[in-house]
Amino acid sequence: MNDTQMIIIALDTLFQPTSMPNARAEALRLCESYKTNVNCAEIGFQLLSDPALASHVRYFGLQLIKHRVRHNWTDMPYTEQVGIKSHILTHVSTCNVTEVGYIKTGLAGVLTELVKHTWPQHWPNMLGRGRGSKRTVIRWHNRSH
Repeated sequence: MNDTQMIIIALDTLFQPTSMPNARAEALRLCESYKTNVNCAEIGFQLLSDPALASHVRYFGLQLIKHRVRHNWTDMPYTEQVGIKSHILTHVSTCNVTEVGYIKTGLAGVLTELVKHTWPQHWPNMLGRGRGSKRTVIRWHNRSH
């Protein structure tokens, strides 16, 4: 069983009302353990990018990415930093207006962490690049309310 399958099963256990407390605790430990995995951003993008997965599973993928950015940004290789930034911007710009609100909020949270670490020193063109995304944010907001 691969990492994403294990996470999906653990999340299903967490969200299943009939799960026993010890099974739920073990599932939570497994999910939390992935936050310290050096591949947590990659695993997070695998979860986020699969539209067939439940929204709460895709959201957990965002949480893994956000954790990696928040806690390991300065230690990760430059190529990984560029990859994460590129993937998140792609997800923001292609996010469907019918996407659930908490996925949009999760994307905004990861983007916020990226900005904290990279702007303005390492991402001087962020504002110019974000102009196209402004419509996306406004569209998200209008459709959410």
